Amino acid sequence: MTLCIVNLKKQMVDSGIKEYYPDFRNIDFRGKLHSANHIDMYFTYALTVIKNVFPILEARMKDDNVRLNIFFLSQDNPFLDGFGNLWGKYNDLYNKENLIKKIGEVRSLLLGLVNKLEDGNELKAKVGIFEINYHPVTYSFYRIDDEIIFCPTKLTEDYNLRPISIVVSDKNENDIFHWCLKELEFIKKKDNALTTIYSNH
Repeated sequence: MTLCIVNLKKQMVDSGIKEYYPDFRNIDFRGKLHSANHIDMYFTYALTVIKNVFPILEARMKDDNVRLNIFFLSQDNPFLDGFGNLWGKYNDLYNKENLIKKIGEVRSLLLGLVNKLEDGNELKAKVGIFEINYHPVTYSFYRIDDEIIFCPTKLTEDYNLRPISIVVSDKNENDIFHWCLKELEFIKKKDNALTTIYSNH
């Protein structure tokens, strides 16, 4: 029994898992992003998160030491049909039409921010904003320097069941941190997988 516990502990360490949140809303995104220099976000639309961290994103975009890339579903992504049918089954706020609206709002918020900063000559960071054209978002992740917040997509339409999240760190090439980044690199290399909405790098 003791040996099993030791092996399990080693596997947990090697995987990079350092924090677990049974409710995604309890993560201190603002605190984690406050001084981050390398940020990658991959999500369906994440409107609540974007609104919550919007002042922090603006501050990070004014820092020339920062590299920030954001990836979210295109409004024409074929997986919106399935997500809309599932999440909107009992709540029209999450049907396909409203998911498209939420994506459009995120797009407008982010483009409005970079345009405002460019107009004021305040945009110093390397920023990229991309739409995901045909891959799904079966999990979201937020890379913040040497950590990733990993959030599996819910399988159920139950609104009261909140998504879980784990925070993982950069431990080795086979950990969850690197697995997420490898998947993202694969998508970036595929023809027509992404549409660049904005990029200054």
